[in-house]
Amino acid sequence: MISPPKSPNSTRSRRFSGPSSFQRFSFQHFSITALLGLLSVVFVTGPGLSTVAAAEKAKEKAEEKPKEKPAPAKSYTGTLKTGIVAIGGETTGITLTTADSGVYELDLGADKELKKKAEDLNGKKVKVVGDYKPRPGVEKKERRIIVTTSLSAAE
Repeated sequence: MISPPKSPNSTRSRRFSGPSSFQRFSFQHFSITALLGLLSVVFVTGPGLSTVAAAEKAKEKAEEKPKEKPAPAKSYTGTLKTGIVAIGGETTGITLTTADSGVYELDLGADKELKKKAEDLNGKKVKVVGDYKPRPGVEKKERRIIVTTSLSAAE
């Protein structure tokens, strides 16, 4: 029997005709991945700009800004209350009720002497020296806080 002539699409003729579709996909996939990686480096750092240089420029800009002088501490006089609690713990636990401005929270920081003084002066009229620093709150829109530097009995 005579076998029919082999067509160019037969398995044998394709075996040596070039890369398979899988090999072509792998090469194309590698090329696209490498190109995307290279582009991401260019976009992240910018053309000719390294991350170190960018950090140095940001540091220089920060140093160029004029430094604000802290405002002098102000004194407040009123009645001191300690042991205050609030929903969600949104309090410093110490308040100063003034006659003209209302209620402020006092932030004594980690100063143990100020905390001891505050406990001793609970319920009494006091003079507080510190900086007014309002902070956003959850229950209250704005918490009125005095970062306290000194605390003494009022005269």
